[in-house]
Amino acid sequence: MADNLFNAEVDASRVLAAFKTLGQRALPAVESASYQTALAVKETARKLIRSRPPAISRGTANSIGIEKRQIGGYAVLMADVVREKETARRRSLGMKNARSKLQQDLHVGIWLEWGTRHSRRFPFLFPAAGTQEGAHLNRLANSLQNLLNGMEG
Repeated sequence: MADNLFNAEVDASRVLAAFKTLGQRALPAVESASYQTALAVKETARKLIRSRPPAISRGTANSIGIEKRQIGGYAVLMADVVREKETARRRSLGMKNARSKLQQDLHVGIWLEWGTRHSRRFPFLFPAAGTQEGAHLNRLANSLQNLLNGMEG
């Protein structure tokens, strides 16, 4: 039995055009919310890594960085803790192979997060991201709602 109490006609081309316009205008709002979340994840990860044993957390908390992605997002990851001057010094000493301290420092974040066969894991990035999941969804919703409110007026 059909319900004749409510009948709506929609111009599909206008609806699709509105979504397209919103998509172009939404990118700055999404980027802003994503950056705020990346900052929060970075700070939470720094706190988590500082709570680890001093031998593990020494210098590691300062090497957490944020990298911008191509389409409105950011990645929180371990930055290269070996600087150019130190890299040159180590190469001059012949420390070029895969077992050198240079290679170990480049991968310290992965080894802390997942552990190795010689050390247990000390996860900090994934737990930090997990704590910010709900807050990120709220930031996105608020940003898009503010955008829609601005389009109405």
